[in-house]
Amino acid sequence: MRKGYFSGSSWVWDENGELRTPVDSNLGHRFYLEDGEVKDRYDGVSDNRVREIDHEAAMERNAAEIAAWEAAPEPKGPRPLELPPLVLPGEEPEAE
Repeated sequence: MRKGYFSGSSWVWDENGELRTPVDSNLGHRFYLEDGEVKDRYDGVSDNRVREIDHEAAMERNAAEIAAWEAAPEPKGPRPLELPPLVLPGEEPEAE
């Protein structure tokens, strides 16, 4: 286990006063505590893959919101905005 665990809104410390996670990561949301053990929601994939998985899920939710808005009867509120493409750390955004 390595240092760096954040759960919800508070840090979780082990008995030695160190922060511990099953993999190195800067993404605290990927970890959760179960029966006193820190677990990885993403089964050890890289942080960039976690970002891709999260972005894909957000895009699916966004597409569903837009479809629901388009199918709704009048009057409608403002149309949900489309999400921008994912740009991973170290990558340059694509020119339009």
